[in-house]
Amino acid sequence: MAKFNATSTTAEVLQGKNLTGQTVVVTGATSGIGFEAARSLAAAGADVIITGRSKAKYTTALEALQTAVPGARFDAIELELSDLSQVRTAAAHLQTKAPRIDRLINNAGIMACPLSRTAEGCELQFGTNHIGHFLWTCLLVPALRQSTAPRVVNLSSAGHKYAPVN
Repeated sequence: MAKFNATSTTAEVLQGKNLTGQTVVVTGATSGIGFEAARSLAAAGADVIITGRSKAKYTTALEALQTAVPGARFDAIELELSDLSQVRTAAAHLQTKAPRIDRLINNAGIMACPLSRTAEGCELQFGTNHIGHFLWTCLLVPALRQSTAPRVVNLSSAGHKYAPVN
């Protein structure tokens, strides 16, 4: 079995993997790690659905992904994790597009933002990065259960090392 570490690339991790026929959802895939994950998973054959906070952001990312992986199957939906009513709407919409989800990668997040609140009154960073993704994942369990081997991956930062949850 291959051993991976912090310097492992997505190409190394996915080497020899064929994800054809699998549906993968990646939150926050309009840039950075999420974009690269979406690109790599599509290159391995997965049908990839990305999320973004706005149509403008995810449309730009979709165009770049389709250029990077010609012929790959991509789709996108709008997801604003700081508003739980919008999370509910997005989850319902996603399940009409993908009644089966094989992999859910919760990557989206914000950090070091000024003190502000979600629509429900939670501190914005905690509400977006944790509460939003928790509800999102719970709502997608029916689609995950349609897969023979579903996986949920939650990305995080090392921020917990620098400050407690107050």
